[in-house]
Amino acid sequence: MLDRNDLVLSVKTPVFMAKEFFHRLPDPRFRHDFSPLREDIDLDEALLQLKRDGIVSFPAYFGGEFLGQLRDRFERIIADHSIGGGINPECDFCENVLQYDRVFVEAALDSTLLELISRYYRKGFGIGRADAMRIRPLEESRYGSFQWHHDTRGRQIKAQILLTDVAEDGQRMTYLKGTHATYYTRKRGRGPGSRFEFDMNARPDIAERVVNVTGPAGTVTLFDTNGLHSGNRNLTATRDNITIYYPTAGNFKEMHYQRAHLEDLPEEKRRVIQFNPLHKFVQ
Repeated sequence: MLDRNDLVLSVKTPVFMAKEFFHRLPDPRFRHDFSPLREDIDLDEALLQLKRDGIVSFPAYFGGEFLGQLRDRFERIIADHSIGGGINPECDFCENVLQYDRVFVEAALDSTLLELISRYYRKGFGIGRADAMRIRPLEESRYGSFQWHHDTRGRQIKAQILLTDVAEDGQRMTYLKGTHATYYTRKRGRGPGSRFEFDMNARPDIAERVVNVTGPAGTVTLFDTNGLHSGNRNLTATRDNITIYYPTAGNFKEMHYQRAHLEDLPEEKRRVIQFNPLHKFVQ
């Protein structure tokens, strides 16, 4: 016999899943129109991989002077604006990084990345969050987002920009390919239910579907956070990265920008900024 809590969940789950179904539907009126596009990126192949696996990486996507600027500005904001790692020991964390330097805005609005995201969603989207994090070496431990989980946000693309080299045995993110298409029950879709550490430990057969997000500094990975993923702590090397969230609905935090950083943006990129109803200017 179902107890009261199970009965409530059994009633709420169909509604929960239906909302997610409509959340994933494309908008036939939407037109993607981002340019210029990089000639060294095969967008058709990248889209196929993103749809199939829920994740696609571009090694050393940013490089040269631009990568140098990203790393230099990252050092400044970690020094001046870090709020600490919260529950994450040996970490520095900084929210709302796009307000601090135009180079972060340029990375977040890279035309080729936006074009790929738009082809994946086939509907309007915006920037919901943008964070910087420095993850220092720590003994191996499993806690919080450093265990298998999904982000409880339904279909949502994140871009992770590595600013340091991350080796296969490093403090990498891992992702379980193919899980992005999952429709979770109400119980597994929110709160503690979104943690899948026990489930993964009980399924050694899925190891071949786990991908390590590694590569040289400048590597960019796009992934659907509805799929199961995990950070990994160990005593190897410090990992610096910027993470940008691109939701299609809800899941928006207040985003701050300097007006000067948005000057001369084409209309299609302005729409990405303005899609977040909580965007505001600090200067």
